[in-house]
Parts: sequence; C-alpha cells; structure tokens
Amino acid sequence: MALWVRFLAFFLIYILTAGVLNFTIKSIFGTSAHPEALTAAVYVVALLLAGFVAYKLKPKGVSSPLAALSPTNLGSASGGAKNLAGRGFVVVDVETTGLNSERNKIIEIAAIKVLDTTTNSHTYFSSLVKIKTKVPEKIVEITGITDEMLKKDGEDIDGVMKFFAEFVGDLPVVAYNAEFDKSFIQITAEKTGVTLQNEFHCALKMMREAWPGLPSYKLANVSKSLSFADEANHRALGDCKKTLIVYVACLEKLGKPIRV
Repeated sequence: MALWVRFLAFFLIYILTAGVLNFTIKSIFGTSAHPEALTAAVYVVALLLAGFVAYKLKPKGVSSPLAALSPTNLGSASGGAKNLAGRGFVVVDVETTGLNSERNKIIEIAAIKVLDTTTNSHTYFSSLVKIKTKVPEKIVEITGITDEMLKKDGEDIDGVMKFFAEFVGDLPVVAYNAEFDKSFIQITAEKTGVTLQNEFHCALKMMREAWPGLPSYKLANVSKSLSFADEANHRALGDCKKTLIVYVACLEKLGKPIRV
C-alpha cells in the first residue's frame, strides 16, 4: 500500500471518527455542556483508531485480491557474503494429485522471491488450491493435504494463478526438478488464461553439477547434508525453503551468480 494512501486513510478516519464522536457527545450533553475531558477523549480515540487503520495498511509486498495469498517475509533462508541473485529470482514448488500434468491438478503452490542472497528476509506466498475431485489417498499420505483442508482453506485456481503471475513478474523461476513444476504451472496457466514466459532454472541439475556422485539427490536428503531439514517434506513452502538453500549453496560452490 503506497505511503500517500496510508496517510490519506489515516486523515479521513481521524476526521470522520472525531466528527461522529463530537456529534454524539453534543447530542447527549448539549451544545453548551461539552466536558473538556470528553473532548480530549474524542481526539485520543480518533487518533488511535486512525493509527490502527494506517498500521494495518502497511506494505507486505505485492498486493493480492486474495487475503490468503498476501505475501509476507520469510525469516530463514539463504544468507551469504555475496549477493548471487542477479536482478532476482523466484523459487517455486507445487504439490499435485499425481505426476501427469495433463490429467492431475495442483493442490498447493508456494513461491519465494529472492532479490538478495545475502539477507534472510524474502517475500513469499503459499496457498492451498481447491479441486473438484478427491485427493488420492497416496497423495494424502505423502503430503498430509486432505480434502477437508482444500475445502476449508483452498483458493480457486484462477485467482491463484493470476496472483502467481503478478508475484513472479518477469523474474526467472527456480524449482527442484524444474521440469515437473514447470509442466504443471504452464499447463495450468494456459487453462486459466494466464501468460507466463519466465525462464526456469533447475536446482536439481545444479546440485548434480556442484556435488556429483551423491548416493541420493532427493530434496529431503540433500537439504539434510546442508544442515537444513527442519521443514516438512512434500509441502510447498517447506520444499521452497529447502530448494532455496540448496540452490544458493550450488551457486556458491560453482562460483557463479544466476545469469539472467
């Protein structure tokens, strides 16, 4: 929310509240008897209310028409001596009802926008997505995402994809096993009328290049090797955090910033 909008909201709420309270007090006590204590209280209450409204309008990143998708700050991820982000990138992860992007659906999506790899403060969003079918039992076992969760907290995919496109902008996208996430995101974007032409980078390929010959390249395993395994596996935001750590570690190991 722009600063001038917050100031205007503060001013209008203050004037309106003070006017209403003054009118109410005069109606009760009359125009000739307007206690000074009550007069002072009117302006204090108006000031506090206006300040509260202005505070609630403080910026949190990209604005969203969907309250559940409001971006916020990420308190743990990356952090290094040199900024390797270039002009920035967005880490993304999707949880789906299966492996086939033509037949299966996205049930959760999360993204972390990274503009500076030397800080631990990044903007992110995460959202469950409503679907018309039931979540397969195997997927429930893997992700913990249930039909009840989607019905209660899920957002419509059209709104989610539009917000995702705004959030990402023209920045490159990073994912672990990027072809999987890319196929679901692009097909879903087409179905919802959203245009995405972002370049995708694969953190898995970077991991294989930076640390060849590992016994396993599963995200959960490689994040453990980097001493970052406290996030839930197969949940979109948790996997985004792990992917960010892995990707930045690869950039540092290979000695090259992201080229965009």
